[in-house]
Amino acid sequence: MKVSIITFHFVSNAGGVLQCLALQTFLKKWGHDVNIIDYRPSYHTVRYEIIKNPFQYSLWIWEKYHNKKMKRRILITGKVFFKTIAANLKKSDKNVSTYYSHFIHNYINLTDRYTSYTQLKNNPPLADAYITGSDQLWNPDLLDIDFDPAYFLKFGATGMPKISYAVSTGKELNNTEIVKLGKLADELTAISVREYNPKVVDALGQDVHICIDPTLLLDVEDYASVESDIIETEPYVFVYGFENTAGLHDAVHLAVNKYNCKVINGCPHRIKLDDSVQKLRDYGPDRFLTLIKNAQCVVTNSFHGTAFSVIYHKDFITVTHSTRGGRMISLLYQLGLTSRLWGSADFDFSGIPDFENVDKRRSFMRQYSSDFLLSAIEGKNGEEIPHMPDEYIVPKIDFKGLRKSTRYRNVEHNKSDRPLPELYEDSDHCCGCSACYSICPAHAITMEPDEEGFLYPMIDAAKCVHCYKCLSVCAFKVDQESKGYLTREDTSND
Repeated sequence: MKVSIITFHFVSNAGGVLQCLALQTFLKKWGHDVNIIDYRPSYHTVRYEIIKNPFQYSLWIWEKYHNKKMKRRILITGKVFFKTIAANLKKSDKNVSTYYSHFIHNYINLTDRYTSYTQLKNNPPLADAYITGSDQLWNPDLLDIDFDPAYFLKFGATGMPKISYAVSTGKELNNTEIVKLGKLADELTAISVREYNPKVVDALGQDVHICIDPTLLLDVEDYASVESDIIETEPYVFVYGFENTAGLHDAVHLAVNKYNCKVINGCPHRIKLDDSVQKLRDYGPDRFLTLIKNAQCVVTNSFHGTAFSVIYHKDFITVTHSTRGGRMISLLYQLGLTSRLWGSADFDFSGIPDFENVDKRRSFMRQYSSDFLLSAIEGKNGEEIPHMPDEYIVPKIDFKGLRKSTRYRNVEHNKSDRPLPELYEDSDHCCGCSACYSICPAHAITMEPDEEGFLYPMIDAAKCVHCYKCLSVCAFKVDQESKGYLTREDTSND
């Protein structure tokens, strides 16, 4: 059969490109004629061009932050404008984009390019079945603030197989987004998602399967032909992450103490580690694979950093991402690897994971996932396909030191007449960005996981000096002066 896949195949992100390659490779192994729909709307390309247009990019940022106060909106947009010009002059993104472009050209089978949903809807590629997936295709934060109907297969003839495979929302959706999600998915003939979320499952209104990420459908041997031939000559710990948190730094120190070797910082977002650490940014998906394959240990808060550590049987530590941690928690729970989840009650870095048991569990999950995918392509609806057992679906993680309120500790030691800073009343009023943690002069704030593994700030009342600098950098706080909070200008004089 001729199968067309739509996904994030063009981003300068190793996981995004490799999950696309994996799904393409898996289906080809089963005899299907596969292509990837080269869908690149402007809201994507404005961010991923090798040389960004500072005016277009700044306009996109301006529109993205439409709900911010005018002063902050102007500040952010202006900063982005000048940083884009500086990046273009330095050509700091050019090498990375070039590596990814070459990899995609060599290994991904693309259709003609589509630059808008309208264009795709009016002239879709001819196929016997369409697949949307995997990756965070249903995360509106990555889709110009709203969902894109293209990623719900709102194109092509009705009645033909239209399948979502292991799609992720990437975050907790709000009520408005949940309602939109259900309406957009009404033409899908078989639905699978990557992580179990009861709100998402209920919203979709159909029989919903849980399937593993496409990268886990393949074995080590399947990736050998696309690995880089550049190999490090010394032992190393490889660090790969997208969020700079205290947990990530602490996990790196733990890994270095265990292996007593150098560290390679391969974080794409310029996360700074110790000055002695080797920095590596200009590389593509092929070298990403080789860096994980030959590492002594991997420290990551990336889903695919975790997935490939499992595939290559590497010693690793996964630190939950503050807003996307559910993906990693779900995977490690399914594989029986919560002992490598930073902050979990059973965290244990003393030995090597039991990969024999991990492979058995992955093989079991892979059978259900591949059966779903291949059956759905043949035209079966979701309710006609057997489900993976619940014990592999619903993660039950106990995080060490978890409290009902993660906002304060040692409150009884608060000796000040001035109240403790109120960072948030509930988790909906905190995005886990760690700005408060970074600015605290007394190191009174730590980022700690809730029951789902998402990181939120906790204030140690015994250490807090009540300077309120944490409040002055919080994106959720408004009317700071009227509430008696210090402004950014006030804190600069302290």
